Amino acid sequence: MADKDGRNFRAFYYDTLGLRNVELKKALEILLKDDPIDVERIATFSSRFGLPAIYRIHVWKVILGVIPPYRDAHQFVMEQRTEHFNDLKHTLTIMKKTTDEDELPFQLSTMYLLDQGALRFVKVPQRLGRKAEAMRAVAQVFMSMFDDEVDLYWLSTRFMKCLDQSVPQLDKLAKLIQHYLQTEDVYLHKHLLNIGAFQFLPISRWIESGFAEDIPESCMERIWDKVVAGSSKILAFVAVSLLLVFRHQLLAEKTSEGVRILLNKPVPEDNFVTIVSKAMELWDKHGTTVISDTPTVH
Repeated sequence: MADKDGRNFRAFYYDTLGLRNVELKKALEILLKDDPIDVERIATFSSRFGLPAIYRIHVWKVILGVIPPYRDAHQFVMEQRTEHFNDLKHTLTIMKKTTDEDELPFQLSTMYLLDQGALRFVKVPQRLGRKAEAMRAVAQVFMSMFDDEVDLYWLSTRFMKCLDQSVPQLDKLAKLIQHYLQTEDVYLHKHLLNIGAFQFLPISRWIESGFAEDIPESCMERIWDKVVAGSSKILAFVAVSLLLVFRHQLLAEKTSEGVRILLNKPVPEDNFVTIVSKAMELWDKHGTTVISDTPTVH
């Protein structure tokens, strides 16, 4: 019955996109054949469904504006992107800021700083320095997803720009984390509330890198499909999932400082997939109810 309901819902959703009786991959192929590509419809698709891995790089490039929606212009624009990338890399070599021996994420983040005009200062502004640090973490993960250095640079910088739009919503995301943690685990929520731990959650770090600094694994691509599509609130579900996975350790902490120290420790690798899978479950369960108005936290 559940499978039938799922198919019915999917057929209904496809119908709202002007599609019917097609599989996910075929549906996406149809959307990508539009000229110009309807970016909003592609983003809606990406937000609601998982992207086939074979199309992820192309869909991300379209949504993030690395390439325009007009298919005939794709080659020309990527040639310009490549030329810009090579100019940045060459300039940094002349400035002796990077060498080919440096790790690629460091090179890319330094290229970003140059592109932002930050290297004209004696000291890189703190805000841009922090952003470059987060970008290194993102690029490190993206390296396992994308092979081409040019794609890697532009997708990393545009993804960071996408995350920037979430930073002004930190207070709202913090309230969402509390709300959905309370919904999923009243006891854990009450414990963290009683010891004043919520104000010590590393929400800024989580959001600024899209959790790349805490879960540096390509399994995050399913989460990032939603972020790229504009549904950054899924990061609140990743936070809730992480808290639920570390439930026992958190309940053992009696002070907010203990919670802060615990959450600043590296997340064990064997927890990565569990956290992401749980976050996706929470998205499927609550995602459609996440709206601009933050639920009231009791």
